[in-house]
Amino acid sequence: MDQSADMLARRSDRIKQIAGSLGFCACGICDAGPIARRDYVLDWLAGGRHGQMSYLEESIETRLDPSMLVPGAKSAIVVAWLYRVRESVEGLPEDVQAGAEQGGDTAPARSDVSGRIARYAWGRDYHRVIRKRLYKLVDQLRAELHTPFTSRVCVDIWPVLERELAERAGIGWIGSNCLVLSRSLGSYFCLGVVLTTLDLAIDAPVPDGCGSCRRCVDACPTGALLAPRQMDARRCLSYLTIEHRSDILPQQYPRLHGQVFGCDICQQVCPYNGPQAPVSIDCDAQPRFPAGSADCRRVLAWTEDDWDGLTKGRALRRATLEMWQRNARHVLGEGKT
Repeated sequence: MDQSADMLARRSDRIKQIAGSLGFCACGICDAGPIARRDYVLDWLAGGRHGQMSYLEESIETRLDPSMLVPGAKSAIVVAWLYRVRESVEGLPEDVQAGAEQGGDTAPARSDVSGRIARYAWGRDYHRVIRKRLYKLVDQLRAELHTPFTSRVCVDIWPVLERELAERAGIGWIGSNCLVLSRSLGSYFCLGVVLTTLDLAIDAPVPDGCGSCRRCVDACPTGALLAPRQMDARRCLSYLTIEHRSDILPQQYPRLHGQVFGCDICQQVCPYNGPQAPVSIDCDAQPRFPAGSADCRRVLAWTEDDWDGLTKGRALRRATLEMWQRNARHVLGEGKT
């Protein structure tokens, strides 16, 4: 290894040390050039499989080539933040007791009137958590390095395809359920990216670990996974409950299969998310009420103030009060026909 390569390797190693100290469960580095699956993304959009998420069509050339976001960008630092926490046998967070009151409401046990909430939304809003920590990472790099550089922190807001970069950076591979999977971590993690003009040593991608497994494809109750690595978001319960802004036809998705906000089914059946997968002790990942599930009868009684208080600082806020109540009606079998 020549002196220049050794310097880049030490710089990359230091970035990973800082990322670990900030609570990220993984950090990988790749070049900031065009993504490999350009044709797939364009075909996916052309087929309308993104539904009402029209923002995915905006700045499409930047999504296909992330270096366009930062003039002179050479590298992408990709981090993963683990959000899986310990659960009871009922699938509820251990730290949220069924009888604990908060804001005049109570956390429900699972029943035919409760709707499930996706795990990533149990704790603090991952956008805020990851963004704040990545700014700290950049600040620490500026304090330690004698090389000026430009950077931009990206956590869903900017037009960056984080999963594509995560695969290239060796965080994991894009699995059959279209999420990034890791042999050691599973898939219960969120991603963040720093695009930078820094020269860094890059990581190698990891081999695909799905093989011929179809558990997620076969388990998806709405057929959103058309085939391994092929998703029609318009059928996905996460999309329908969080991104789809208009009415949902109950005859197409009866009772939303019990999901009131998001869906974890394709992750729950994945072998990499078994008992051996790690759980987070990060304070920002720990659940707040409501988590695990929500009593849909009570959701229908929420006021704007209730919704504001229960979703503040959380990813739950992505769905408006009207959407929460729409979803609750569907779970209860009272959706519009």
